Amino acid sequence: MKQSQRIRILAGLVPALLVLFGSGCRSVQEINLADVPHARLPVIRALASRVVGSGAGAASEDFKLRDAPTDRIRIVYRPLRVEGAGTIQEVAFLKLRVLLSFPDVEIVEAPAELAGQLNPPGPAAWPFLKEKRIDAIARVTPEMAADGNGGVLVLTLLDPYDGAEFGTYRQSFRVVRRSYDRNHQADFYRASRRYQFLNERSDPMVSFVDANTDTVMALLKTTVTGKLTVQSTSPETQVVLVRGQNRVALGQTPISGHVLPEGRYQLQFSRRGQDTQTRDLQVRAGRTREMFVSWPDDRAITTLSLLSYPPGQRASLDGVVRGTTPVYITDLVPGSYNVEFAQSIGDGRFGVGAKAMLEVAAGEQRSRVFFRKYNETFGSTLLDGDAWHLTSEEGSVTYDGSDGLSFRTEFGAPVWMGLASRRLVFDDCRMELEALQGPGNVLLFGLLAEDGESLLVKLAETNYSVLRFVGDELQRPIRSFVPTSQENGNMHVIGIEYSRTNSTIELTLDGDTIYEGSGASFVGRAPRLVLLTLPSSADGRPLARRLEIRTGPGLYDE
Repeated sequence: MKQSQRIRILAGLVPALLVLFGSGCRSVQEINLADVPHARLPVIRALASRVVGSGAGAASEDFKLRDAPTDRIRIVYRPLRVEGAGTIQEVAFLKLRVLLSFPDVEIVEAPAELAGQLNPPGPAAWPFLKEKRIDAIARVTPEMAADGNGGVLVLTLLDPYDGAEFGTYRQSFRVVRRSYDRNHQADFYRASRRYQFLNERSDPMVSFVDANTDTVMALLKTTVTGKLTVQSTSPETQVVLVRGQNRVALGQTPISGHVLPEGRYQLQFSRRGQDTQTRDLQVRAGRTREMFVSWPDDRAITTLSLLSYPPGQRASLDGVVRGTTPVYITDLVPGSYNVEFAQSIGDGRFGVGAKAMLEVAAGEQRSRVFFRKYNETFGSTLLDGDAWHLTSEEGSVTYDGSDGLSFRTEFGAPVWMGLASRRLVFDDCRMELEALQGPGNVLLFGLLAEDGESLLVKLAETNYSVLRFVGDELQRPIRSFVPTSQENGNMHVIGIEYSRTNSTIELTLDGDTIYEGSGASFVGRAPRLVLLTLPSSADGRPLARRLEIRTGPGLYDE
């Protein structure tokens, strides 16, 4: 049980503890501050620019984010070893290894010391996978028939960075007996530098049933290609893909599932009577990049964007399935809707992850984002999706992303600027931000709702202050804390946990409670999540390393 959970249980049994001992925590200490500068509710003003700083992407951990398409598909595998099952599976595996041999495919055998680090891939294997420019990890699982005379080999290709599945291929095989001439060499399979000689007196022969090299190659290509989907409020939107001097017209929107080699591109959107829009595009292998294009004269159109992380959640309005996220609805009739997000749990069944009520007026452009399981390390592609946008009360700001969460601006006045999310589908949730304290560091993190209650934590160098607003009015007293543990150096974890069932909301610092109160005011609300700073800290310095969000059932499931 997490420390924050234990504290909540104790608080329910003996609430006087919090009154008598204040924070009373092992890793934080409450302090008295004469003043908390800039303790006011930020004004969210979305910026149209999606430009990132010049250093963007330099420190991204995801080595599958590539600037250009790869020249070869590189697959890593580990030899199949099945104890006590004879050699039939091993022989079938070697033959599958031959089936994967294409001119533009390179197959690498994993070093013995990393064999246990590939399913799923862990940080210990990343240096090897990055150096070898591995595109996928091959996992082979044998399924033997009951009579032992055949079976199926299940080939699964895994993403070398996060272990996500690119896809699977099932190859049936059967055991065969062949006569051989003792005076001639027996059949053999070659795998890397090893040769396997096969005859009736040594190993069994296997034969593949209806082997399909086209299907295998199509699966391999998914490891170096992604997809692009573009929707727009206008069906007359023309889309052009630009890479260097090459321009490819993709046609009019909507564009769905257009396959592209991994790499960086530019997209140009044009429409008669409007200025051309340009956006950067990063195609990541195995992922679908979705874009939504709006135009200045769209004000009379009622639209709704339903987003989720990870994507692929089934989205419904009033019980009618509208598609899998991201869903962009441009023909919405104004009114009230019940929004529901659900994920597949197998056998054609779906489990509801979150529900929300939504009111859409004529001409409005509404959106909701459902962070089911979200892990953001603040790389260069954060703004590629539609979940976040830049905001600044005045002036402009760019997202740097070269060394964690960082921003740059030339604006001098002390205004709040940074990132704001789309309005959240707010349900039982747990959020953790790995914030970086230090000289001059200022960071504002939390839930902001202009029309309701806002709950924010302000980091100023080494001090953490809890700011609670009702509307735009600051609620006093302001409680401030400093961490006493230096276990992780200058990194400290700010947590937000909301329970709709218990109607409570809790803020934690390094696992210890710094605020706990009623969550009733958040019921039915759709706050934004904000990550803001002041211009004095928007000089490229890192302010946070990682943000993790879980929403809906199974918050503590791994």
